[in-house]
Amino acid sequence: MREEATRIKEVGTTQTVEINEVITKETELIESVEKTITSSKETLTGLRTKEKELNTKITTSTESTDVESYRRELTVITGQISTTKEVIKTSTEKKITSEEKVTESKVMITEIKSKIESSEEEAKSSEEEAITYISEGIEATYVVNKQQVYEKKVETQKKSEQEYGSKKVKYEEETTKWTKKLNEKKTLKVTATSELKDINSRIDILTTRLEKVKDEEKKSVEKEISSLKSEVTRYEKIIEGYTTEITTIQSTIKTIYTTWTTYYTYYIKVRAETSNSLQVSRQIERTSINRIRRRNHRHSHKHRVIQIK
Repeated sequence: MREEATRIKEVGTTQTVEINEVITKETELIESVEKTITSSKETLTGLRTKEKELNTKITTSTESTDVESYRRELTVITGQISTTKEVIKTSTEKKITSEEKVTESKVMITEIKSKIESSEEEAKSSEEEAITYISEGIEATYVVNKQQVYEKKVETQKKSEQEYGSKKVKYEEETTKWTKKLNEKKTLKVTATSELKDINSRIDILTTRLEKVKDEEKKSVEKEISSLKSEVTRYEKIIEGYTTEITTIQSTIKTIYTTWTTYYTYYIKVRAETSNSLQVSRQIERTSINRIRRRNHRHSHKHRVIQIK
């Protein structure tokens, strides 16, 4: 039965190789993303330092032309900070997703190994059962029974093969569709966040300026600040909406992935069970044929001995 056990492992081994390729790919992606996160954090530290320096200059400067120049430079720096933070956040989400895939893939490999071991145990049990049947003189019925079991398994596998193709295509299409939507929402959120940062920066600058302007200019500045605060409220609601949509989409993607991995595990199990059933059927048939040949040989030898006498 050692040869039989080796053949049973073939299907599981093939699938394990494919899953290990996924693990390798995702691990490489994690390493790449970690480098991006480290680099972005260093960039963010430098931008924060520049932002602090510009805010100090704006507060202490007495020349309006210098203030405007510093404001424009600060707006650029603020936008770069928002973009860098979003890169860090997006990269971290990618890292978490890849780590989850690696963990789930390792679980699948463990499950495949368990299925193979179960199949080997079943094969051993079937062999013992076959010996019992043979000893009771009903080997022919047993052989037919195992052939029928195998035929049913083949039918199940044919259906699963057809389902696998369509389900895989659907999984890839759904994943692509929702990933595209997710990236669109993230881009919109980054843009809105950048706009909000710019508005808050302008409010801070105007608030500082309000302390220095003359009374006749205060109303104009206060009106502008009030208008900008209304914009802040509007953008905060927009960003909150994007955040909710992103969370929902991420949940949908995770559900799609979980459904697929559940089906994929079932598909592997069907293939392994079919292969196991075939090997058991062939082994029992060989055992039966060999026994019949030995019996016929003994009968033939006995007949020749009687003729010689």
